[in-house]
Amino acid sequence: MQSSGGFNINKNGTTVHRAIYASKPEVNCILHTHSHYGVAISNLEEKLYCLDQISMMFYNKVGYHDFETLFINDDKQAPLIKDMKGFNSMILKNHGLLTVGKSITEAFWFHYYLETTCKVQVLTMSTGGKIRHPSIEAIQNTAGKYDKWRNENDDISVSDSELLFEAAKRQIGYVFE
Repeated sequence: MQSSGGFNINKNGTTVHRAIYASKPEVNCILHTHSHYGVAISNLEEKLYCLDQISMMFYNKVGYHDFETLFINDDKQAPLIKDMKGFNSMILKNHGLLTVGKSITEAFWFHYYLETTCKVQVLTMSTGGKIRHPSIEAIQNTAGKYDKWRNENDDISVSDSELLFEAAKRQIGYVFE
């Protein structure tokens, strides 16, 4: 396999992506990282905490997949695809983060805020203080508002996903100019 620029593509590194694209035709973008905060959270026994309003958008919206081996063979993705059913965001235990979307901006939106949530959790846990968890009512109420906002905001001309992605591109442009 070769990229359009003539570089060889690591076939093993694309195994999971190819399986997701084959099983989820609505997906047009997959983001997968091994970021410090994402991997740190993936190494914990417990699930992602809903500690602040941003993290509450992920309430019951994150899939989890246990690490078994490297995804080298094309025939080993069925458990991952099963664990991913109904989720745009995943924590791959002892591995990292994975998000999908109908567009680059949507996948980036989920990934950016999932990474932010992981960072907040790691930083909170690192204080050693007793963690104050919000009430389940506050979490459910906030998650419901995010669902409504993300799914029923057809009256705005630019989505939050697009605004966030454009801001990230400007930030990268500034760093590399």
